[in-house]
Amino acid sequence: MVIDANKAADFCKQDHPYLKTLLRWVNSGGRIASGGHLEKELFKVQAMKGLLTEWSRAGKLVRISATKVAAREAVVKQHCVSDDPHVVALAIEAKAHIVVTEDKKLIVDLRNTRIVGQRRRIYKENSASPMRVDRHIALLRSSDCQ
Repeated sequence: MVIDANKAADFCKQDHPYLKTLLRWVNSGGRIASGGHLEKELFKVQAMKGLLTEWSRAGKLVRISATKVAAREAVVKQHCVSDDPHVVALAIEAKAHIVVTEDKKLIVDLRNTRIVGQRRRIYKENSASPMRVDRHIALLRSSDCQ
């Protein structure tokens, strides 16, 4: 799973039920992918920096080399409508099935199989029923990255 920088601060606050569900998933064996430019963006959020460090020590952080991510970013950049080709590149290189984001343009990119190959699932808040997390729990059961 990849966490976009636009959700990092919310993730650290843990004031949304779906993000609490995600943290429980990570703490019970889930893994998060990081690397390249996105990792630099995430490290700017002080609380996220602490979580990434903790997850790294616990073996829950899958680090993808910045070189691999940058090379993939150069390939996908020309096809992306978002300003986040580095997130798309990381998701591809990490073989992450799910991306946590609310960025509409990034979501378009992640659903474009011509860019990402296998379509990625989007983990975001259910605006109609923010307290319901059953869909999120089911989504997390099928997630992992290499």
